Parts: sequence; structure tokens; C-alpha cells
Amino acid sequence: MTDSSRKRRSRQWSPIPLLVGGSCTRLLYTVGVFLGAFLLFQVQPMASKAILPNFGGSYLVWGGCMVFFQGVLLLGYAYAHIVPGRFGVLRVARLHPFILCLPVIALPAVARSLQLEGPDLPLVFRVGWVLAISIGLPFLAVSTVSVMLQRWYSIDPRIGGRNPYVLYSASNLGSLLGLLSYPLGFEILLTIKQQWALWWTGYVILVGIHFLCRPREAAGDSRAPVSSPPDVIPSRALFGWWALSAAGSATLLAVTNVITIDVASVPFLWVLPLCAYLLTFVFAFREPAWVPDSCRKLLVWSVVLGMALVILSQIRLTIPIVPMLLLQLLIVFLVCINCHGRLAQTKPDDPRQLTTFYLVLSLGGVCGSILVTWLIPLVSSWLIEFPLALAFACAGLAVSGAKANDDLRPALSVTSFAVWALGCVLALTLLPWLISRSVALPEGVILAVIAAPLVLFILRASSSHHQLALGIVVATIAMNWTHDLATGAQDLHRHRNYYGIYKVYEVDDRRFLQHGTTSHGSEMQSGPFAHQPVGYYQFSAPAPQLLLRNPAMFRDIAMIGLGTGALPFYASAGTAFTIYELDPDNLPIAQDYFTFLKTAADHGVELDYRFGDGRIRLRAAESHSYDLLVVDAFSSGAIPIHLITVEAVQEYMRVIRPNGMLLMHVSNRVLNLEPVIASIARELHLHVRFNVAPPDDDALRAETHWVMLGSSSRIIDLYSRAPGWIERYADGEALPRAWTDDYSNLFRALAGRE
Repeated sequence: MTDSSRKRRSRQWSPIPLLVGGSCTRLLYTVGVFLGAFLLFQVQPMASKAILPNFGGSYLVWGGCMVFFQGVLLLGYAYAHIVPGRFGVLRVARLHPFILCLPVIALPAVARSLQLEGPDLPLVFRVGWVLAISIGLPFLAVSTVSVMLQRWYSIDPRIGGRNPYVLYSASNLGSLLGLLSYPLGFEILLTIKQQWALWWTGYVILVGIHFLCRPREAAGDSRAPVSSPPDVIPSRALFGWWALSAAGSATLLAVTNVITIDVASVPFLWVLPLCAYLLTFVFAFREPAWVPDSCRKLLVWSVVLGMALVILSQIRLTIPIVPMLLLQLLIVFLVCINCHGRLAQTKPDDPRQLTTFYLVLSLGGVCGSILVTWLIPLVSSWLIEFPLALAFACAGLAVSGAKANDDLRPALSVTSFAVWALGCVLALTLLPWLISRSVALPEGVILAVIAAPLVLFILRASSSHHQLALGIVVATIAMNWTHDLATGAQDLHRHRNYYGIYKVYEVDDRRFLQHGTTSHGSEMQSGPFAHQPVGYYQFSAPAPQLLLRNPAMFRDIAMIGLGTGALPFYASAGTAFTIYELDPDNLPIAQDYFTFLKTAADHGVELDYRFGDGRIRLRAAESHSYDLLVVDAFSSGAIPIHLITVEAVQEYMRVIRPNGMLLMHVSNRVLNLEPVIASIARELHLHVRFNVAPPDDDALRAETHWVMLGSSSRIIDLYSRAPGWIERYADGEALPRAWTDDYSNLFRALAGRE
């Protein structure tokens, strides 16, 4: 055997046995890409849930996390694009598995760093900082896996020059299963420590697969000069890829915001839209692709459905949570299958352009997330990102040259479009105004009357993606006043920040504070109940009655959640009332537009405000500081889950005196939280009573649900002698598993499912 042949055989040696050939190698590549994507998307809800309590359970924590994850993914794609191009694929393949070993040094610091609150920066930047110093390095390493292995796959002689895009489908399938397995399995069955141990085990296996897969030489004669550089990608194609990717990402996060702001900010509701989003990638990039023509035809109906849901929200009509979730997921799927199907159709054929394609896709994803999570909350006062994301998707399809819904019908002329748009605007403004001044109509009739002109306009504009996008924008602007016109409300104040959306308005001499889509307090402006709380805190409601009947028993009171500041109105003179409020912007709203805090101060109540997450701020309070602690902290209709866990209640009971008590407001149109509180009380051996107060005849008192907890049975029996307080859930009665910081089960808390 000659020296040259020995060298050639040495270069061709692989740890994969030659007997199994390329099929085993292809399987290893597929497993590697699948496992990398699984770990990449498993760590996202795991880390996001871990940091959620540090940021008050804000619905935008997940959006901030998504921006970080997509930004780091962009860095990983940039590495996979630039470094092999600069130093050569084979040279990088020899070193890359060793580079993947470096994140192991971050292992001891991950869990500890996730508990930090971060520097004094806006919420989304603090989220990024905490994630960067904790999981930034391992996440960056895993983000390189898919593109790097696909690049190796395209040149590996053991594979035979197969299409590397088939691995992208395996990547998205791994992502999908990684997401679903967390809330449905790992989160429920394992503790946080066990979850991290399992994740790092998978990471070590992934590094081993890289050592086995790395190619030793390129397919063909690696010594032959490159025949020609890859073709230059047209700027229109690059812009089309970016727009389609950004539109899909924006739609995903916009729908997630709509869901979580009214239900709960939890992994289960984070991953459902993301799973629908990833499923469209699986279908679009499989071989052969599955993007039926019916999905293209249904795009316009997904837009119609989305705009109808916006109208529902604007006129404050609600539908049950499960149908609402299914409809929102359907919208995500139909919009994204069109965007991602078009991406698959226009992807480059040259494997050397693969990393450029993924880099542009990643950049688009980051931009879409930043638009929804960072920019829109600063410039809008309502959830405008949802309809704008639909418009963005239609515009992206137009830029990429995708065919519209009706290829046979010509697009509207400029004049015709302007006439249709004007008619739609008039319908969305005049019809609600007329309805508010006519006889009472059923909710379905109101929706149909208002939505019909909008639907006709959208269907007529659907023959052109450009016109459809512009039509959505026009309708969105017009709907900005639909709520006020439909209800006859006088809009007094609107404000949006990273913690939520506030609106103060008056209807029939009654002033409301609306947070998201939920009313959080109201005050009569005249009449016998002028400048008194109504709604949840009307004087006959359980919490006010407790203070009015026992004024001498509660001298030191704390409350988590400010709202309109109604409860201090009922405190007696000399009471020290400490209010823990997550959002500092809520205080000037309560002071400037409602009179309760001023009345309380005038009556001699000593008010003290402490801003930040209530559970975290309570850590600074001395033990046995309060006679009464009231927890009423909601974001729109959602309850921050970290405030109703075993650990949270333990912290509450620490600051309550032995003869004091904990009062929790659990009114919720979506979640049935009474059994959850009962299971926590049983776990901590606390005494518990429940009170469900129905609305009164004149609609001044809203239906309200309260739970009373205490360590002293004598005190709880004393307080619960007031009307409405009852015992429920006998000792032998089955209850759901108590929620903890490591565990929560949103399925069982869905109203009516206990």
C-alpha cells in the first residue's frame, strides 16, 4: 500500500462503522438536529417560568424572553454563516464539538442567576440581562446546532450530497415536541433541579453526536478548486424572506399577548401558539412540502376571524376560553402556514446559500418580536399589535410575490378602494354610535351589525395582498373608537406600559378603571352613592363588610394590588395601610381619576406605597407585621400564578400576626381558583372559608369571589360569622394538587372543570 493511499484512508476514517454506511450517519444527523432543537425549545419555557416571579408575572415577560432567545439564535446563525465561510467548513468541523464543551462551565451558575431581578432597566431589558448571565452561553451553543449540522450534511461524503433542508423539518419537529413536553410532562412530573439535570444530560449527548457526525472531508475531490462562487441573492428575495419571517413572529407574539393578558402568563399558554407556529415550519419544509391550496384560500378568512375577535374585544363581548383559544390558534396556523409555505417555495437551491437563508429568517424573527414586545407597547394604548400583525403578514406575502386569494378577480382601483375604505370607517364609527342609542340588542346581533361591513370590505380587498394589508390598517385605526361609540363611554385616560393597558372612562355617570379587557373598579360620580366604590368593592361586598364590622381588629393592613384604591376607603382612622403595587404608573391613575385614596387619607388612614412585585417586596417586611393581608393583584383578567403557590402563601402567613388573617380575591371569568386555594390551605394546615357574593339588583355590586385563610380556627370562626362565609371541601374530599413554584396545573383550574 502506497503512502498516498494510506493518507487517503486516514482522511476517510470515521468512528461510524463502515458496514452500516451512510444510513447510520444520516440517522445520527437527524437525531442530532432533533435533539438540539428539542433542548433549545425545552429550555425556553423552563427558564422563562423560573424568572417570571422576579418580574411580577407580567404578560410581557414571555415576549421579552422571546426577543432574547431569537436574538441569541440570530448570533448562533451568524456564527454558522460567517465562521465556516471564513475558515472553511472542514476546519471548523474539527473544532466545533470542542467549542460546544465550553458552556458546561456555566452549569453551576445557571439556577442561581435565574433568581436575580436584574439592574434598574425597563422590564424587557432586565429580562434579557438575567437570561444572558444565566443561560446565555449554553443557549448560544445549542442555537448553532441545526444550521451547523445541516451544513455538514450537505458536504459529508457518507451522505451522498442529500438535500439538507430535510433536516429543517426534523429540527422543527424537535422544537415542537420540546415545547409540548414541558407543560404536559416535565413541568408536572419533575422539580426544577431534576429538569435542569435532565437538560444537561441531553446536552452532553448532543456534544457526543457532534463528535460522531463531523465530516473529515467534503464530497467529491476536496482538492479541486471551487468552480464558481454562489450566485448573488437578489435584494427582493432577501427582503421577502425577512418580511415573511418577521410577520410570522409578530403574529405569534401578538396572539400570545391576547391570550395571556386575560388568562395567565404560564408556560402552557406560551407554548400553545408557539407549537402552532412551529408546526407550520414542519409542514412547509418537509419533503414533499404540505401546504395545501386550501390554506392559501383560507388566509382571508383567518383575517376576517381575527378582525371579528378584535371587534368582540372592543365592545367587551366575551366567548368561552376554550373556543377562544382554538380560534386564536387557528389564526396563528393559517397566517404562518402561508408565510412559511412561501418561505419554503423561495428558499435557495444552492447549499452554500443555506446559512444566509437561515440568517435572514432569524433576523426577521427578531425584528417581529421587537416590534410586538418593545416598540408597540410604548406607542399604543391598546392591543393594536394583533390586527397589525395580520396586516404585516399580508404585506410580507405581497412583497414575496405570493398569489392572492382570488387570482381571477382584478384588484380594486385606487378610487374604488378609497370608497370601500371610507364606507368601512363610517360603518365602524356610526353603527356603534347608533346601536348605543337604540333599544337593547342581543350580543350576537350587535357583533353581526358592526362586523358585516368590515367583512365585506376585507373580502373585496382580498384579490390583492397589498390592498388587504392596507384595508386591515384602515379598519384598525377606525376601531380605535369602536368601544367608546358602542357603549356611549367618555374616554378620560389611556395608558399602556410593559405591565398592562389602562383605560379610565365614564358611562352614565359611573367612572371605570379598565385593565386590559377587564374592569377593575368603578366609582359613582353623583347620586346617593356619589364618590363611593362600586363593583367588587361596593360597601356590601365581602371585603368592605369585613373592615366595617371589625374596625378595631385591623390596625395594620397590607394589600397586594392597588387598582382604584377602593379598599382603604373603608379603613378606620389611625389604620396603617400599606399598599404593594407592581406598577408605579397605577398610583397617579388612582389618585387623579378616583377619590378613594384622598378620602381615606382625609379620614386619618396612614397610606404607605411600596412598588415592585408584592411577594418579593414582602420579604423585607418583619414577621407578624400585619393584622390583615389582602391579595388582589390581577393583570387584566389573569392572576399572576406565582402569587397563589404554597411558597407564596407561606410568605404571606409569615408577615401576618397569629390572630390575623389572609384575604384573597379570586374572582375570575376563566379560572376556578377556589379549589387551588383550598389545596394550598390543606397543605399548610390553614383554616379556610369562602364567600361568593352575587351581583345586586341595581348592578352596583359585581359578582365577587373571596377566600379567607388563617392559622387560628377561633379567629376564622369569628370573622366568618358575617353573611356569606361558608366552609367547602371537607377533609376527605379530593382536591387538586397544591400549586408550588415548581408546579401549577392550568387545565384543572379552567372554570367548571374541577
